[in-house]
Amino acid sequence: MRVVAVGAAGRPGALRRRLAARRATGVPVIARAAGAVGTALRAVLAGVLAVRALAGVVLVAYGAYEAWHPAGFIVAGAALLADRLDDRRRPGEGSSP
Repeated sequence: MRVVAVGAAGRPGALRRRLAARRATGVPVIARAAGAVGTALRAVLAGVLAVRALAGVVLVAYGAYEAWHPAGFIVAGAALLADRLDDRRRPGEGSSP
């Protein structure tokens, strides 16, 4: 009795042929790893830029609050409103729902 490996398509050797074709025409492992690292760095950079922008808004609002207490709340509200309008202008890129 002979045992035959059946691939995903139900034919003997189909999986082996598909893997061999992928190796022959596929992207090298180092290129896939470089793509993943680039994506991770892009996400980290976006997070750093978001934190820098938020820190700037907080510092401006705090400075206005120190000068005149209601002005700090007005500046903070205006900054949040501007961010929300920017998110609506560019759908899919913002963090707000």
